[in-house]
Amino acid sequence: MKNTPWMAVGNDELNDKPVVKAGDKVICPRCGELHTLRPGQRLVPGPSGTYEDATKVRDDFLMAFSCGETVYLGALRGRLITGRLPS
Repeated sequence: MKNTPWMAVGNDELNDKPVVKAGDKVICPRCGELHTLRPGQRLVPGPSGTYEDATKVRDDFLMAFSCGETVYLGALRGRLITGRLPS
């Protein structure tokens, strides 16, 4: 990837954002349509203590939504950071 997008969000900024959960609908800033927030996954080391036999576990720390073939980071720690909630 040539231009890796970076963003920084402070705790004070995050606390001012709306609370969301996986499955909530958000209005996409790109197309204006509603899209569903989906939870992320994290790897839990397996019995060997390594990631070779890891298990994927749902993790709501990061949530994303898709618009066409593009995936957007939508929420961080249960707070909406991209898009907006419908009225």
